[in-house]
Amino acid sequence: MKFGSHTLNQGAEGIAPRRCRFFLSSLLYVLVSIPAVSGHAAEQETNGLRQPPANYIDTSGAIQVVGNDGMESVLEGFNTLFSRTHPDLRFKLYLKGSSTAIPALTSGISAFAPMGRDIWPTDRTNFRNAHGYEPVDIKIGYAGWGPRTSFKTPPAVYVNQANPLPGLTLTQLRQVLVTGEPRGDITKWTQLSTDSKQAPRQIHIYGLADDGGSATAFRLAHLDGLPFSSHYEALPTAAEVMRAVAADPYGIGFVGWFNAEKVPGTRLLPLAASEGQPYAIPSQQDLTADRYPLTAYLHIYIDKAPGHPVAPWLIDYLKLALSAPGQAVIAKERDKEGGFLPLSDASRQAELEKVELLSKP
Repeated sequence: MKFGSHTLNQGAEGIAPRRCRFFLSSLLYVLVSIPAVSGHAAEQETNGLRQPPANYIDTSGAIQVVGNDGMESVLEGFNTLFSRTHPDLRFKLYLKGSSTAIPALTSGISAFAPMGRDIWPTDRTNFRNAHGYEPVDIKIGYAGWGPRTSFKTPPAVYVNQANPLPGLTLTQLRQVLVTGEPRGDITKWTQLSTDSKQAPRQIHIYGLADDGGSATAFRLAHLDGLPFSSHYEALPTAAEVMRAVAADPYGIGFVGWFNAEKVPGTRLLPLAASEGQPYAIPSQQDLTADRYPLTAYLHIYIDKAPGHPVAPWLIDYLKLALSAPGQAVIAKERDKEGGFLPLSDASRQAELEKVELLSKP
């Protein structure tokens, strides 16, 4: 389930009333959808489940997991494999969308938070306010690839199809989209290209509202948290962003998870991680070579309190997700709607090293 934008002021930490209400409504939705936990069930200790009592164990003794509905087949595959080595553990999935994952983890009624996107700033702030620390992020796969016919493409930058620009480095993208980049702002197309076809016109920037949702998360993750340019025009939907770029030869826009076939007249702009690196798009080849700088991942967020190790069963679960059989479960989704891909060997090893640290206080 994909949610649209929600209102938060431009600061990463400030929570506006409407965005706060969305967090509370997500939490309320989760709370009323999941049966209450009995004291007896919560106090059980199953295969090193957790101490103190875990609120994510339901009245039947099953472990509750709340999160992204697009990951259902992946989680069911993991659970089937996991049951072979942990037959006493059972899971109950409540998968209504990534926006329910962190509220459920924050309240303690989900053992972990499976998500098809990065945590949004307000959810991170609410978790930190509740616990005094931030959730740990373990990446388990790539969340999709494209462009591909009839399916959505992962987060990408688009220009008008008449634009001759071959691509941008991530630094150049920051110089275009935000203000205050140390190497200077870029405001005209001729600053990016010596192509005689490129007119000396101002760059027109289109995107979604910087309100605590996907645009804010994008700015914090890829644009050094700098404020968007004064030329940035926020539009209500990704479709409107794409239509604006299609109608404007001097436009550039960024959106996440959009089928660009629905809006002719745009072109996905290749990006490079740094100067001298090859341009890349979110294709299978570029993602699995770790070349695309805006890669979207499949995540499992967990609650790891400082000074306390994570439950042994959860460490085993994460290791399974990152094992060859676990990655094979993800690979089965490659040509389906989600388009999930297993991690590269280098990325998988980096995540396994993070998992190993979870057993330490």
